[in-house]
Amino acid sequence: MLDISDFFRFRDGADWTPALIRALNTAGNGVFFPAGTYHFYPTHLDREYCFFSNNDEGLKAIVFNIRDRENFTIAGDGAEFIFHGRVVPFRCRNIKKLTVSGINIDFEQSFVVRATVTDVSQGTMTLAFPDEQFYRIINQKICFIDDEYKFISNRIPFMAYDLERREPLADGAAGSCSLEAVEIEKGLVQFSNFTNPPAVGDTLIMKPEPRLCPGIVLEECTDVDLRELNIYHCGGMAILAQNSCDLCLEKVVVSLREGSSRLVSAADDAAHFVQCSGFIKLFDCRFENQKDDAVNIHGIYQTYINRLGHLLCTNHYQQLGIDTVRPGETLIFGDVPVKIKEVIKANKQHTFIVPELPIPDTVTSGTSVLNADRQPNVHIRDCVFRNNCPRGVLVSSGGKVLIEKNYFHTPGAAVSIAGDDIFWYESGPVRSVHIRENHFDNCLYHSSCRRKAVIDIHPEISSAQSCYHRNILIDNNCFSDSHRRQVYAENTDNIAFINNNWTLNGKYRDTASSCPVYFFNCTRARVKNNFYEPPIPISSIKDKSNIQSLQKL
Repeated sequence: MLDISDFFRFRDGADWTPALIRALNTAGNGVFFPAGTYHFYPTHLDREYCFFSNNDEGLKAIVFNIRDRENFTIAGDGAEFIFHGRVVPFRCRNIKKLTVSGINIDFEQSFVVRATVTDVSQGTMTLAFPDEQFYRIINQKICFIDDEYKFISNRIPFMAYDLERREPLADGAAGSCSLEAVEIEKGLVQFSNFTNPPAVGDTLIMKPEPRLCPGIVLEECTDVDLRELNIYHCGGMAILAQNSCDLCLEKVVVSLREGSSRLVSAADDAAHFVQCSGFIKLFDCRFENQKDDAVNIHGIYQTYINRLGHLLCTNHYQQLGIDTVRPGETLIFGDVPVKIKEVIKANKQHTFIVPELPIPDTVTSGTSVLNADRQPNVHIRDCVFRNNCPRGVLVSSGGKVLIEKNYFHTPGAAVSIAGDDIFWYESGPVRSVHIRENHFDNCLYHSSCRRKAVIDIHPEISSAQSCYHRNILIDNNCFSDSHRRQVYAENTDNIAFINNNWTLNGKYRDTASSCPVYFFNCTRARVKNNFYEPPIPISSIKDKSNIQSLQKL
């Protein structure tokens, strides 16, 4: 393994990018970074046009740009990596057996803005920004990073934040404002076009940035080991894996740096897995204070639009350009499996396929299509998910899923099992999920993030299916909250809620009706041997006609 010190002498604040480029272009099986602080700037980087799923496509300046390697390692002895400007820290492509360990990732400038509400009156909202917050008003529009992307978004979403608990404010406002702004004095800016006004004195977190700068991107990688990493900030998802196989994250932390005045770690999800296969393992990780979900695991639904040409269409703008099928893989058209012989990519949105055997006439244009071979087995154990917004673990995989011994404190659902061919087009149905021995601590507490329950099972599918999900066991978990809404499930076969405990703690005000278990269009549903303190009546369960066992709730 090469030592980066051999390519450049330590110098405080120096740009290590040229040394890194030389090291990566030197034959070797990896690069080691001794303890120290390394700064990386975009000055010496080429731009590449990239398609990163669930992030925004475009020209990217990539610092660690690594591809077509075997047995490659990036290791550090607690090395601090500080990235400057709009860059992607890591993009790893087509690497077999990749290890990244012992490094800390941070950005000099935050992609998320903090502000204090000083006045809301007469159709205006006045915000005070900290002294260190850069902003510029150009032609009556505000930008916080003055570059070619400064006005790529039309509106800025915001959310009130609880400084004491260091999490989204439970009953605080969540809205947006336009870029139109007037500077009253230095650091004091007035907005006139906004929704859902916050209260005077509220601290807001504002996200003016699209998802342009994810932290670590893994594409077409196999046998990936990420361990003992700290990701303090990035301008997109902290970790994104697409079309990769066999991934293990151990002791990976997405969190605020200790002592930092920032309120948000990653600007979007902590870890996102798209069209992956084999296994995904998350052990002893901690994901907190990111501006979106902790974990999301899913495939991509495409639409079959042309029988004559066998054309597939990608529907969501953040999934364009992503390869969804290889020759030899099997696609599911609705519920019909078809093995694919040839794949011809027409453009970033459309792909022609040649099936090995004729596609049955029952498959019509408009049918949703998913990849049957990219359904990873998932094991999430001993992890902490908290203080982010909105949800914890989202999983849509047909493999075996085990979520055990984790701690959740999320303003929205802790575990969400969906499937969506309406907006995000994130496939698909689950076939074996076991959720056991987790602690759900005051989840679903935020008024704007509430869906149905702490464990939320709700397919959003255009064509009605009586049983979309199957075989979900929820047992021996501990719930503590103020609302009692543990499980909501739709269109699920063989679901069981058994031996779980709930206690009332009253830490958050609850204003919604409380229903602990709600089943809708479910079959073979079982509820038994659950303990509630204080006790609640069995009659509070809804859709009882589908429940086979109603022993002690």
